[in-house]
Amino acid sequence: MTPRKLPALMLLLGGSLLALPGCSTSADDDLFDCESGTCDVPDSEIEPHPCDSMLLDFSNDEPNQRTVNRLDDAFANKLFKAEADDTQPCPATFEDMVEKLKQTDNSGCNIKSFTVSEQGELASQGDGLGYRVVTVRQCDGRDDSDVLFSAFGFHDGDGPMGVDGSGLPDDVEVMAFDESSGVYNYYKALGDGSVGFFGNSKHYIDEGPAGPGLTSVRGCGNCHTGGGPIFKEMDSPWVHWNPDGGSTLVSNRAEAMGSKGGLGGFEDIIGRGHNKWNKSRVAHVRAKRNVAELLRPVFCPVEVNTMTGSKSEVKDSFLFDGMLSRADFHASPQFAEELGAMGRGISVDSGSYDLIIDAIGQDADGLGNDLSKPFSFVERSAADMLYIDELINAGLVDEELVLDILMVDFTRPVFSDARCGILGNADVAALELPENEEDQTPDAIRALLVDALSDAPAGTAEAQLVSYLENRGADHQATIDTFVAACEGRTDTVTIDETDVSGFQVDVMKLRSMQRHLVFDHEDTQRVGFEAGDKFGIEIRTFGDLFRALTNVAFKPLSVYEFQGALPSDDIRMVSGPTSDLLEVQRDAHLSPIDCQLTAGFVPVAVASSGENAACEAQNSLDAVCTNVSGSGNPLDDSCSEGEFNQCVQQVCADDEFCCSTDWNQFCVAKVDDICGITCD
Repeated sequence: MTPRKLPALMLLLGGSLLALPGCSTSADDDLFDCESGTCDVPDSEIEPHPCDSMLLDFSNDEPNQRTVNRLDDAFANKLFKAEADDTQPCPATFEDMVEKLKQTDNSGCNIKSFTVSEQGELASQGDGLGYRVVTVRQCDGRDDSDVLFSAFGFHDGDGPMGVDGSGLPDDVEVMAFDESSGVYNYYKALGDGSVGFFGNSKHYIDEGPAGPGLTSVRGCGNCHTGGGPIFKEMDSPWVHWNPDGGSTLVSNRAEAMGSKGGLGGFEDIIGRGHNKWNKSRVAHVRAKRNVAELLRPVFCPVEVNTMTGSKSEVKDSFLFDGMLSRADFHASPQFAEELGAMGRGISVDSGSYDLIIDAIGQDADGLGNDLSKPFSFVERSAADMLYIDELINAGLVDEELVLDILMVDFTRPVFSDARCGILGNADVAALELPENEEDQTPDAIRALLVDALSDAPAGTAEAQLVSYLENRGADHQATIDTFVAACEGRTDTVTIDETDVSGFQVDVMKLRSMQRHLVFDHEDTQRVGFEAGDKFGIEIRTFGDLFRALTNVAFKPLSVYEFQGALPSDDIRMVSGPTSDLLEVQRDAHLSPIDCQLTAGFVPVAVASSGENAACEAQNSLDAVCTNVSGSGNPLDDSCSEGEFNQCVQQVCADDEFCCSTDWNQFCVAKVDDICGITCD
């Protein structure tokens, strides 16, 4: 049997690329000038090394010739700088690396490996399945997140690279943490007797990749957009990471791969890696004083994760941002009390799920109509959450500021052009932190954002953010509760095979399909969607364009989705306008935060507050409604406390001009008139 070939691109941490090399030096060493990660010290000032001729520099457009002694991580130190008898002095293949490490890196070792295959969980061995393996090498007292190897090209066929064989690929990818500079360095054995050094974490957040290919300068920055390790399925049940044959593959190569590790432990390893890098990342970005760059992962995903739900529940992190609902490993301890109870999933009918995926032609890489875990979708990444955690630890933001930002367009937790686009506002892009660190506080950032967006037109995402920032203590829980209640209260149906299924459930499946279109950047995303604009210096037409503009990635966005089998495909098409066709979804569709109906474009919501609001005392015609929302103003008529009006009133703004001049809340205004006899002027 001919094994299924996988593209020999970058190393994957489960359907996602692991990484490539980096250039790191000590920030305290006067010899090195690595501000912005350029490491532009002339070769004349670097001590030459015999391995310089095979360790090639892919970190700069003008490569350095002396690379080894620019690096100070365990991989470079143990593989190139250390001496060993009867081994290759400058190993360039995985096998030669293992042989040398047996002599130079063998103290107290704990070696664990983790296998991933998009097909391996769906079919038994013998179907041409491909596998990748990530190996964590913890030796010599270092942390288990310091050195990670990623190897690919394994399959379930015959031969040395088969699951039952014992061979290793010549090429392997490596990421290694440099404690002296607080960055990951990225490497790849190129299969021709050389190893490439492809830059470090700071390169990727400062400059990004220079091209889309494996051997492009800073090439792994296409996937490692945040500079740290990637575990795309970093949320139990870790779809794709329990393939048949994985244990055999590892045990047959125990000398190189150790033993098969548990995925809960792998989560912890990746989390520790992010936490180490995030400390220097925040300090590095903070030193630039650019507010938009500092807050980028709050407004817009720098990375994403894949999560799975069930046939009978739509998970909360699909409906809104995961940081609004979780207080576990992914959400920081600071968020536990404030955010832990905000979210909840919504129950749906499992039988309807099966009907819908059949009707839309869902396919899992030709091996069935679903992955091993149903309802796979894209959610905010653990990497972004842990970065936000470090912003809080550093005192730059607080929970309230983060919540205020995340609640803008909150029903589009990942692909919100409205929220992401705020960073493209010229005044926001120009914001600078105060010069003195003691003045760089959450309140200072709040004030800067309000000032920059003070002229935002009513009904825009920018105006929504200002309303949250100015109304301290906004009751975001009430807003989410209103949205969830509206979703649970939907009674509309769609007929499939003579069976009525929930319209809400159909809409959810359409939105999940749209996610796949966006992460793979299908051609039809280039034809519909964003109105062309140049405020980022490029034409903005798709979310992919927006992602590229905000992350220094000039090529395919979300390249971490390298393999089509990472998410199920289907027959749903993206179109530019409203549609009721089961096999069509509007390009920027999402669930309305007001009534949970499928809509498009940004939909503002009123600021629900549990405290005083001075605007409610302005003798507005809707003061009574304002009383219900914030506790101020004239009393609400008794008749307004019954039935569905309780949900409606949360959406009604107390400001007549805003309330009456926008379309989003006309239903609620009409309901106020009907029940209470209150009208807009």
